[in-house]
Amino acid sequence: MISYFMLRITREMIITLVVFIALSGACSQNSLHKGSNIKKVTLRYQIPVVKQNGELLNVIDSFSIYEYGNKIVYEFPYTYTLENANTIIKQEIRFKYFAYKISGESGCYLDSVSATNCKKLHVDSFLKERAFYASRFYDQVNDSLVEQIRGTNGSIEKFIAKTKPDPSYADTTIFYYTDGLKGFSYSFSPELEKLRNLKIYKVRMIYGAQFYNNYSFKFPAREFAFELKEVKSFGLRSIDAIFENIK
Repeated sequence: MISYFMLRITREMIITLVVFIALSGACSQNSLHKGSNIKKVTLRYQIPVVKQNGELLNVIDSFSIYEYGNKIVYEFPYTYTLENANTIIKQEIRFKYFAYKISGESGCYLDSVSATNCKKLHVDSFLKERAFYASRFYDQVNDSLVEQIRGTNGSIEKFIAKTKPDPSYADTTIFYYTDGLKGFSYSFSPELEKLRNLKIYKVRMIYGAQFYNNYSFKFPAREFAFELKEVKSFGLRSIDAIFENIK
């Protein structure tokens, strides 16, 4: 099911499960948000990293997605560091952007919100690499539903894989549904969302502690997690400028 997660040994001899997507001004701040119906969600994810000595580290990061009509802007944070030979002079969070039309094959990658140079990139390829696009968190053939909890505003479903051909397959995958997040195009599983008529806002992939072939130590219990959250209030002055330049 989850063969886009593969074991890799880095040059620092860290063993990690790396995400592969093979299966795959101020016055305008409030008025623009109300008038143009720009929507925003943030996708927060956790990736477990297992060192050679068996120590577990969880890498946590996020990115945001803005949508307006058939236009989409992804916002990726990164840490900007200015330093000399002896000390760090400045360190701050900055952002890079990828903007495109839903129907378009290519999009515009920007180093900053004020960047004038646009690097053209293939939409599907970029989103597969950076945003888990087209990932198959659910495999209709191999996944079995073992538990379902229904609530007033959503539900929870737990699946296990019928077979686990390699260590990348999770022991348990849990999907969390909501009747919210209306109108957002990002999807963890279009197939499940269509069947349930609900939006998946969270996915957990759980691995129990176990030994694997070719590794001398026992991998600790670990979890991949992905969660979408709608952001209701946000400034739009800079994002609006990017939307206006999407052709």
